[in-house]
Amino acid sequence: MIFIVFGIVSYLILMMVIRKRQYKYKTNQDYTYLFNHETEQIDIKDVRFFDFSSLPANTTLILKINVKSSLFGHLFQPYIKIADSSKKEEAHYLEHGVNGIRYVDLSGFSASKGELNGCHCSFANKEAILYIFRNADSENQKILVLAPHADDAEIAAYGLYSSSDQSHVITVTVGEEGKCDYCGLYGSKQERALQKGKLRVHDALSVPALGDVPQERCAMLGYFGMSLKWMFEHRDQQAVSTSTGISDIRFFRRTDHTGFIKNETASATWDSLVRDLYSAIVSIKPEIIVTAHPDIDSNSDHIYTAYALVQALEQADMRDVKLYCYTNHHIYTEAYPYGPMFSTSALAPKFNTPFACDAIYSYQLDSKKQSDKFYALEAMHDLRDSTLVFGVKKAWSHFVKQLKRQIQQRDKSYFRRAVRPNELFYVMEWETFSSRSKS
Repeated sequence: MIFIVFGIVSYLILMMVIRKRQYKYKTNQDYTYLFNHETEQIDIKDVRFFDFSSLPANTTLILKINVKSSLFGHLFQPYIKIADSSKKEEAHYLEHGVNGIRYVDLSGFSASKGELNGCHCSFANKEAILYIFRNADSENQKILVLAPHADDAEIAAYGLYSSSDQSHVITVTVGEEGKCDYCGLYGSKQERALQKGKLRVHDALSVPALGDVPQERCAMLGYFGMSLKWMFEHRDQQAVSTSTGISDIRFFRRTDHTGFIKNETASATWDSLVRDLYSAIVSIKPEIIVTAHPDIDSNSDHIYTAYALVQALEQADMRDVKLYCYTNHHIYTEAYPYGPMFSTSALAPKFNTPFACDAIYSYQLDSKKQSDKFYALEAMHDLRDSTLVFGVKKAWSHFVKQLKRQIQQRDKSYFRRAVRPNELFYVMEWETFSSRSKS
């Protein structure tokens, strides 16, 4: 009996350690967001209850609260359950062992009243601060989504771009490099990389149609995967695809059908990329540009896409555009956003590091739009688990992979991370975004 108890306790301790290792930071730290001093805020006397009935339905509401995990919250993921008088419910999941200030998104409950309850956690203080952001209606504006890779637009902003009949989607790189679970029918690594690139080009141009963005408003610039930083650092040289050996971006490039990309000398160079973005911006004249946030996204293609955009905007002298920035690869953990599919995303981990942001915009997705987003993601080849299950060995391997995801609570799937009631954007004015320039 003693050995059984010892075994169970050891297993539980091991699970606690494994589950907390997915965070590359201490979960007992305070998040430190410093919003614009003009941001409207309300002091909340008792965080357990709220009354937002006087606020417009499309207002972005961010609640700053102090949360402390229970003992069970080190093993089971803590969350805050929000419910209003109409029985609408949402859940905000936090880190295992959370202890400190966090920022949760209550935008789905504007114009209503209800209550908050902690599960495997409690509120360290009754007092809280509500930040109110009155963003313009994005559905009536011209939107340009700048995706570093095929699928980034859908992961970050499918709900947003599918809500406007003036959306454009530009994919910067092919994404032919790296592992390809769905290319197993091809022999050599080069063949698999070529097929992966072709499929991702197809996805980048076709999947936005599920969100009513026709192909003539979608472009694939054809730059090679994970090459943008190299292009920036070697401006007098032309990049070559490390996985295919191709040096001519016209092999993957698809822009002639659009009419808004005019760059007759396109090549795998930094200056060519900036010219492409300049051409698109001047032609489309977007009011909102959606791109990765260079301060909190760890992927180099995401970061350098943003840097190229800064230069293109400077050349175009477009100062009235708003930047809606996101992170698909957070610098501290690939587990963010936390919690299962259909749970609500809280603001990303942010500590005492440089971070540019003027406001927060939370775009709300109803249940149908979340389902639509799921199938848009499923249409992207690169987001699927391998479906080529030939024989017992591969079937067993797939089963073990899914089992580990559940036991360790370390599911990095974008279906879990992206299909949610909200899409969060860190909004910047031109002056703020231009400060992220990298010469």
